[in-house]
Amino acid sequence: MKRVFFCIIFLFFISHPTATAAEPVIGYVDIVRLQANGVLVAGWACQNKTPNSIKVRVFAGSSTGAIIWEGLADHAHESAVDRACQTTGIKHRYNIILAKVDAAAIAGKAIYVHGFDTQGNQSNRPLVNSGKFSIPNTIPFQLSE
Repeated sequence: MKRVFFCIIFLFFISHPTATAAEPVIGYVDIVRLQANGVLVAGWACQNKTPNSIKVRVFAGSSTGAIIWEGLADHAHESAVDRACQTTGIKHRYNIILAKVDAAAIAGKAIYVHGFDTQGNQSNRPLVNSGKFSIPNTIPFQLSE
């Protein structure tokens, strides 16, 4: 009877592997810059060893401030990002253009970007350099833009 019990327990554990820790979400805010068509917010984000582009969310003012953009980090990037993310052929860059009129409403506020864990095992993390860049204080635009 004991032998049958131990065999059942053994079979349970080999058929139900224990959960593994989620790979970390990493990335950078590379630049926030005024350009002709708006304000560019650019960088990259990924979840290590994860074969998907991840969602990023951009906040103004603080990490819990107003959400000004949300989408995928799914633009082409350089090979250094592949090495950091430990992936190949997956797109990890985000390039966001905020319209001048929208950017003017949050002029001077710091920008924070969070990367989202695809497995739901971690809290969404602010990327490196979050809060170090701000929307320019002066954004020239015409009402027709």
